[in-house]
Parts: sequence; C-alpha cells; structure tokens
Amino acid sequence: MLTTSEKYFNLGQFVVPKYNQEALAREWRFIWREPALAFYRSKYSSKGLIPGHLPAQDQIPITYARELRQDEADHPPYGTHRAVIPETARELSVSQDVSGQRFLRLRSERDMQVHDDILAGTLKTVGIQGHDLVVHVSLQSLGEPAICRALHQINATSFPLSAPVDDHAAEGHLALWRRLRPRVLFTSLDVLIRYLRVASNQGIRMRDVFSGGCVVAVDSPLSPEDSLFIRQLSDGGTPVRVVDVVPEVPAFIAVDCSATGGFHLPSHHLHLQVCDPLTGRELPCGEPGHITVSSVGLDTLWIKYDSGREGVVDRSLCECGHSSVRYTPIR
Repeated sequence: MLTTSEKYFNLGQFVVPKYNQEALAREWRFIWREPALAFYRSKYSSKGLIPGHLPAQDQIPITYARELRQDEADHPPYGTHRAVIPETARELSVSQDVSGQRFLRLRSERDMQVHDDILAGTLKTVGIQGHDLVVHVSLQSLGEPAICRALHQINATSFPLSAPVDDHAAEGHLALWRRLRPRVLFTSLDVLIRYLRVASNQGIRMRDVFSGGCVVAVDSPLSPEDSLFIRQLSDGGTPVRVVDVVPEVPAFIAVDCSATGGFHLPSHHLHLQVCDPLTGRELPCGEPGHITVSSVGLDTLWIKYDSGREGVVDRSLCECGHSSVRYTPIR
C-alpha cells in the first residue's frame, strides 16, 4: 500500500493523487499515437510541443469550443478531435456547447457510467432521496436518458416531460403535478421561470406543489439578475439548488455550495485550473481568469479545455464540509 507521501504530488496550485499525473502523461502520449486526434497533434506541433514528454501545464495552449466546431466544419461531420468515434460510442445526442453552438455528443460506455455516477451523487447532494418522484423537464445539457439512469441508481422515480411550448401546456403540467404530488422539479432556468409565471397567475405556490423544492441545471454562468431571482425564490420558501454543467465533458457536473455561493466540482476525473486566456499560464488561487478543465480516466479527451466560465478557484477546506475544489464564476 502506498504511504500518504507516495500517493500525492504537487501539481501547480493543488495536490492531486499521483496516479493522475501518470494518467495525464498517458493522455498526452495517446494524442500522438491515436489517428483520430489529428486536430490536437496539429495544434500542439504548431506550438513546438512534441510527443513522448508531458510538457509543463503553462506550455499547453488552451483549447476553445469554437476551434472544435471549426474542426468539424473542416472535417465533417465529426472532426478530427474526438477520442470517442462512432465505432466506440454507445450514446449519441445533440446538445449546446459552452460557446452556444449545437454539437454532436458521443459517449462511450465508460463515459456514460462516469457521467451517471457523478450525476447520481449530485442528485443525492441536492436532497433527492430514494422513492422520491422527480419531474425532469427539457434538460438537454445533461441528457434525459442519463437523468433517468441516475435517478434509477438512487431508487428515485423518474417522470420525464418535454418542455411546455406555451403557457397553456405549462398549466396542464401544473394541474397534473397537483394530483400526483411529485417531490422535486428538475429543469432549466428558463423553463422554471415559465412555470413560476403560470403558477403565480393561478394563485399557486410552487412550494405547495414540490415539497422538496426545485433543482435548476445551467450550462453557462448565471447573470446577477438570475442569481438574485433564485435567492428570492429560496427566501420565499421555494428552495432552489443549482447544478452547473459543461455538456461536452461527461464528468463536469458541479453543485452549488451552500456556504459560499460558488460550485463544488468532483475531481475524480478532472483537473480544474484558472488560466490567463492570453498566455495560458495558470493563475494563483483567488485570481480571476478562464476556468479550464483537463480529463483523466475518461474515453473522451480534454486537455486544458476552456469551460466558457471566467472565475476564481479556491482549494481550501470549505466550511460547508465538501472536500472537492470550489470555483466561483464571475460575469
């Protein structure tokens, strides 16, 4: 068995398990030998980087969503940046990336399992329990099949619905829920706002419909107005938890921190860094910059991928008791 000193090493601003350093080196070697990853070989070669040796993190350039979409346009339909290709994928869906563009999301069996496990843990963290009836509406960022699987993992009951196309459809949903008494609503912010408006017009309080409150999934930073709106809902008796998602990255499912207002991200498969967008240099904790993510142990490949969020990272022990890295997006 490894001793504590053998298990860990210092990577930049934080301490991570030693196997992650070895895994990052394997990811780097994989880029140079995998025929499907021509995009990365070209990108890194142009910066003078070579195979066989993992460079310092500050030497690796940031990768942006717009580059990947351009690669797909140049090499349709999948591009040359995907480690999971149609032959190895077990799930294909359409979502919106961090730049707001639609893209094809391919997931392998292992990545599906990782995503489902992290999502199941997140749902438990926000208070969903076994045997709860959970309504989930129009959550393309996570994928409705994945939500069903994660709820099944924790023995909760899944009730998927399409997004209401108008207020009349929303009224029908509310009428149904008042009869069935589901405990939690899991949806996107824009859909929740529609339900709240319709409920208010009918004199219905959402806390009387969903005793366990609401969970909102977002795939881009909340505006100050949205954050204020959520706080007012919670203060008014309708508890709202927020889950922050990068749809491209299977393991990027973060949950809001009850103590600080930021987000906690499980770090089993991800390295989170805040970088200077001009130089790619990692910035110290507390200094704002672009939040980037690198994957470890996933079939999909992400090395210093820009999450579409600007913010700060804090790796100190959080007063809420959550041990994972915490980040706070800024507008």
